[in-house]
Amino acid sequence: PRSRVEEGERKVGVETSINGHDFSNPNALSFTYVPSPTISELLPPFGYLAGNTEVTVVGKDLMPPRHSAGTALVRFGEDVTIQASAINSTDMTLMLPPWESEGTVEVSVSTIGESDFVVSGAKFTYIKLPEIHAISPSSGPETGGNPITVEGYGFLPHPSAAACK
Repeated sequence: PRSRVEEGERKVGVETSINGHDFSNPNALSFTYVPSPTISELLPPFGYLAGNTEVTVVGKDLMPPRHSAGTALVRFGEDVTIQASAINSTDMTLMLPPWESEGTVEVSVSTIGESDFVVSGAKFTYIKLPEIHAISPSSGPETGGNPITVEGYGFLPHPSAAACK
């Protein structure tokens, strides 16, 4: 049975010839061109070196084609490839892999196998775990609601996303 062609895909017959004029039956085998996946955003766009943070990849054409055995793969830098769970064609989730040093890495995606990663300019920034050196005041009422000052290191690159618990 023939597989269904999804929106954005294009199926073509595969023919061969040994003389450039006489070709084999185009209906015998087919090849399906699929749209290239793209990443438009990573949420959050930064995480700790230890990894293990859930990251949502937002983009386009992120679902592996139904007719292929491909899985959604995301590559961090050049060497670290992990499997992602495609939720739909615009969203997938993954558990952030660990990284050795602080910095920004390029992120690419593939929906049809290990050899076809598409680079779309997405970047992820690895940061060290914040360190707390002091809090002031050091106590307060059980009902909460009092402002405190936290001093330490590593609250950047996005101090607005910082939270205390």
